Amino acid sequence: MDLLSRHAKYKQRSYETSRDRHIPELRSRPDEPSVVLLGDSMIERMITTGLSPSFLPWPSASMVSDDVIAQHNNSASGPALHRLEGVFNAGVGGDKIENLVYRLVGSTDVDRPLDSLLDLLRQRKVRVWVLHVGTNNLHPKRGLKEKHLDLLRLVVGALLEAGGRVLLVGLFRRRDVGDDLVGEATEGYRRIAREFEARESGRVEFVEPSEVEMDRCLEDHVHLNEEGYRVWGEMLMKRVLAAVDDSRAS
Repeated sequence: MDLLSRHAKYKQRSYETSRDRHIPELRSRPDEPSVVLLGDSMIERMITTGLSPSFLPWPSASMVSDDVIAQHNNSASGPALHRLEGVFNAGVGGDKIENLVYRLVGSTDVDRPLDSLLDLLRQRKVRVWVLHVGTNNLHPKRGLKEKHLDLLRLVVGALLEAGGRVLLVGLFRRRDVGDDLVGEATEGYRRIAREFEARESGRVEFVEPSEVEMDRCLEDHVHLNEEGYRVWGEMLMKRVLAAVDDSRAS
């Protein structure tokens, strides 16, 4: 984790959210979580826009309705869907990859000490990590730099060392960055997943971001609205359930 620590970058909101919400939540649930949602505002806003707080059955009915689950299960078109217990949301709005690293590794700064989220979680039996981060590293004209992909590799590797499987989610379309740059970044994510798959068979999967219609699914230039979380929720639910089942079978 020393190599990862070199890239950690303090952000006040990252520090305060981890100190005041995430770490106390984890300490109050010593036997959980089994699934960790990790990343930026796309993850964090599942709590607010998606009405799906940590440790309540996930995803919420706002993200995936009971009717959608029943229709899927009645159609017999794949494994049955059901809501998961023990899902921990560790998203922080505005986080860049280096801010997420800061939360994962913690800090020994005497003025701002912070426990390592990763150290706390490696003591639990995390089966699946859902990782969405990097959209705040996107430059509107230059996209994502190779150094950001290199850091993302380190994050994925650290999660694997802690145990479980990683679902690496590509970046969603946004109004202020061209689709070509978002697509190039997402291709980089896909490449990272392939690299890990070659070494860690079955433990890292790339998850294509849901195809969202910006006029219908975005609240502003980047954030999903309720409809956006419904579009993403059903797809993500299926992938997370499949990954949890695979982890139990292995």
